[in-house]
Formats: sequence, structure tokens, C-alpha cells
Amino acid sequence: MQKTDFTQMTHQQLFDWINSKIASGEMSFDESSTFVSMTVSMPVDGSSLAPNGTQKVDFMQSVRSGMERALQTNDTDLFARLQTALQTMQRFQGEVRGVNITV
Repeated sequence: MQKTDFTQMTHQQLFDWINSKIASGEMSFDESSTFVSMTVSMPVDGSSLAPNGTQKVDFMQSVRSGMERALQTNDTDLFARLQTALQTMQRFQGEVRGVNITV
């Protein structure tokens, strides 16, 4: 059985989770935008890096760090979007999302 764990998830697993929530109607495309931005690594210089497919990321901690930065820069819009994303993660953390069946 596979459970959703935002504290140990690859970028691809997060992307797949987002797509499954959109497909099931549990998340709107607009609601997914903050999550989609987390699936892409963007260094400070603005160049794009392809995320490592095997590297596990603590996305919940990343969101908390982003919220701290948003507070420091008075970016209330970003803070609100990240806060909503964190609440969504907390709601779905531990949710069963797949069962491995071996014959």
C-alpha cells in the first residue's frame, strides 16, 4: 500500500499526485498552480534545472520556508497561497493513494 507522504516525495511523485487530484475533481487547475511550481527546481539565478527523479524532498518544509520568506518580504499573496498549499498537504498527508498488487 502506498501512502501520500509530502515529507519524502520526489518531484515526479508530487506531479503525479497533483494530476490525480485534478483528474478526480478534488483539486481545481487554479488550486494546483502553487503545487506545480514546486515540481520545478528554479535556482536563484532564474535558470531552470530538471528535478532529479530519485531525490526525495520534504515539500512541507519547503512550503514552511517559503512562508517565512514571504513574511520577511511582506508578500501577503505568496504567503496566502503557500498557507493554503500547506493546509492541503496536511489534509492529504498519509492518504492511501495506491495498492501494489502482485500476482
